[in-house]
Amino acid sequence: MIPERYAHIAFSFVVSGMMSFIVSAVVTFRNIGAAEGFVAIWFSGWISS
Repeated sequence: MIPERYAHIAFSFVVSGMMSFIVSAVVTFRNIGAAEGFVAIWFSGWISS
């Protein structure tokens, strides 16, 4: 594992990644709905952000 003094930095990166993952899913769903290829569109949008 990582040293405890860096735990808050690692936690910040993990939470930031999870939030961008969730927010991009919500925005993509609101824009295109449950269209065919939703996951591919969502993932490419998330990776590029």
